[in-house]
Amino acid sequence: MICFLWQNRVRYAPGSRLWWRAWAKRILTSYTIARVELRAVAFRRRGARIDRSAFLSNVDAQGNLTQLSIGELSFLGRASIQVHGSVQIGARVCINDGVQIFTATHLVASSDWQPVTRSVVIEDFAWVASRAVILPGVRIGRGAVVGAGAVVGKDIPPGAVVIGNPCIIKEQKRTQRLDYSPISFVAGVKAWIYDETDLSKESKC
Repeated sequence: MICFLWQNRVRYAPGSRLWWRAWAKRILTSYTIARVELRAVAFRRRGARIDRSAFLSNVDAQGNLTQLSIGELSFLGRASIQVHGSVQIGARVCINDGVQIFTATHLVASSDWQPVTRSVVIEDFAWVASRAVILPGVRIGRGAVVGAGAVVGKDIPPGAVVIGNPCIIKEQKRTQRLDYSPISFVAGVKAWIYDETDLSKESKC
């Protein structure tokens, strides 16, 4: 994350008002960015494949992290991920606080309570809202939205919006023309890559 922000930072004229303002924000948010970087480094040391532009808040990932992958420009809040099976999180995915992702369960018909693992795939631009639960074996399609508190036990088609427990698909669908980065809404990231001169231009219109 630190290398990504440095390479993509907005460059203002040294000593200008915008330069001082940007660096003040960068310093104020440096502790948060450092924690994100340290968490990603710790996960990579355990075998996870995490893009350098992904933003990991206070994520609790347990299990075999060699089976965890997180794509570019994705945001993960204070989520819990049980990596007993493969967990693939695509690019520009937003996973909000309180989300739980499970990849293992037990067979209820088994006399010896046989465990079973199934992979979870969350495709690009998917949005999993706060306190949603993703059960083993689920694939969430590109651009799909999982509503807050929803329990997902089956595949979600691309662009679908689901709510409830068990989740149901609403008639409303998401636009297919998605072009945004969830991490751009994080204050610590905005301090580096958001060009405030654009805002100045808009205010004069």
